[in-house]
Amino acid sequence: MNNIKLIFHSNERIRIDKFLSIQLADISRVKIQQLIKMGLISVNGLKIYTCDYSLRAGDQIEFIQNIEPKDNTKIKSKGLPFTIIFEDEDLLVIDKNPGLVVHPGAGNQAGTLVDILLFEYKLSNVKGFYPGVVHRLDKDTSGLMIIAKSNEAHFKLAAQIANKQVKRSYTALVFGALNPLSGKIETNIGRSTSDKTKMMVTKSGGKLAITHYNTLNIFADNALSLVHIELETGRTHQIRAHMSYKKNHIVGDKQYIAGHNHALKGINSKIKELIKNFPRQSLHSKSLKFLHPITNSEMYFECALPPDMAELIYLASEKELM
Repeated sequence: MNNIKLIFHSNERIRIDKFLSIQLADISRVKIQQLIKMGLISVNGLKIYTCDYSLRAGDQIEFIQNIEPKDNTKIKSKGLPFTIIFEDEDLLVIDKNPGLVVHPGAGNQAGTLVDILLFEYKLSNVKGFYPGVVHRLDKDTSGLMIIAKSNEAHFKLAAQIANKQVKRSYTALVFGALNPLSGKIETNIGRSTSDKTKMMVTKSGGKLAITHYNTLNIFADNALSLVHIELETGRTHQIRAHMSYKKNHIVGDKQYIAGHNHALKGINSKIKELIKNFPRQSLHSKSLKFLHPITNSEMYFECALPPDMAELIYLASEKELM
């Protein structure tokens, strides 16, 4: 779309985001709301930043810069393992599928998220970082990630993360019932002394890790819990290590469950096998909240659970299966 200018003619008031979503069928309402919050839409020559701005007859609405909606059909048609949630010239927000490694490393030299993105985009190129990567998700963790496209965006996003300004929430299905049901886990985390690929809570050394959690639901006579988790710090394997420390391992997390036996009383054998053999940790990056690194506008994104976790939670919660 180039040089979009609209005039509102009705005498009945309407929210600007609703009006634009009706008029511009090729742009979602969520996308329009993001553009408003970024100050890219003006009314009568003045930028507005609130989506509930009420239009009056005669108001002139204009896009401050050309906005070309990203055509995701090209990427989706390739069957690539992520979905673009948001894009502008500085950053991407994606919903990563489980099973996708973020960047090259030992045993994963090709076919990573970074490799795929570099075919489509120019990413940030900051010394000491992989292209575009300002934070990471484990291979088998699904959900939202921020990708930097410019070096300026990368530096500023990395600073926000370091200063604990990026709010990240996760959903997890864990064994047992947490005690207490809601709380804060504040410990140091370092490399496991028995397995260098794992992290563990340490009494000395390591780095401070703070995890906030809240139990959303408990299933099957305390056998399983659905938990909302927020990170105050972002250490490697932080959630997985903290749930292991609490003895409430994440369902499917074979690396951390190894050596632990979780009784699944009250669940029939078929569903018990499904839970025990779930192929990856049932951990999903559900929401992200941060400031746009260039415009300083507040950005918020949320995505639904992937089908495998949604089905697992549904089956675990079905009373007739207990």
